[in-house]
Amino acid sequence: MSATVTVSNGRLEVAFGGMDRLWELKSQLSVPLAEVTNVEVLRPDDVGHGPFKKIYGEGAGSDHSSGYFKGADGTELWSVHGEAELLVVTLADDKYSRLVLGVSNPQAAMDAIRGGSA
Repeated sequence: MSATVTVSNGRLEVAFGGMDRLWELKSQLSVPLAEVTNVEVLRPDDVGHGPFKKIYGEGAGSDHSSGYFKGADGTELWSVHGEAELLVVTLADDKYSRLVLGVSNPQAAMDAIRGGSA
């Protein structure tokens, strides 16, 4: 199940559904837009796969990964289910260095984040 991304009141809001709620240990995530340092749409092969160490979750790669993974630059939150393109959000945050999300329309989500509105 894809994540849902919206922008509201200066915040990036991510909602998780289905079993992702279990693997993400939450049903939603809210991040100030001021902490977003980069946002891009990438093919799964271009996201970079590691080396990663699974902290909590399932899967390990661009075909299916949900949960928390330790990468070279910090902890990453992945919610990916075989999408052709992924929304990759880099954060200046102590908790997550990057969000790697499968969303229904990654280009529109990227445009909303860059524009600061939904």
